[in-house]
Amino acid sequence: IKTPASSDSDLVVSDQKLKASERLHTYKRSSYLKPYSCLSDDFQVTKVFLGEDRFDKLAESYFSRYPADTHFINECGKHFPDFLAKSNEGN
Repeated sequence: IKTPASSDSDLVVSDQKLKASERLHTYKRSSYLKPYSCLSDDFQVTKVFLGEDRFDKLAESYFSRYPADTHFINECGKHFPDFLAKSNEGN
C-alpha cells in the first residue's frame, strides 16, 4: 500500500537489468503507447488532416484530460470526437 511518504519508485524494485526508476519509466511509457496507438489507428484520417505533430499534441492533451477508464482498449478514444470539437486545434 502506498503511504504518503512513499514515491512510485519505492513501490518498484530494481533487478539485474534495470533500476527501479527505469522499470517504472518503461511501464509508464508503455501504458501510454498502447492507448495512443489505438487512438492513432481509430482516427487515421484525423491524424493525416492535422499532421502527426498536432495529432500527437492533441493525443497527449486528450489522455491527460481523459485517462483510460476501461480495460477495453478499443474504447480509449470514446471522448476524442467531443474533445476535438471543443478544441481550437480541431478547427
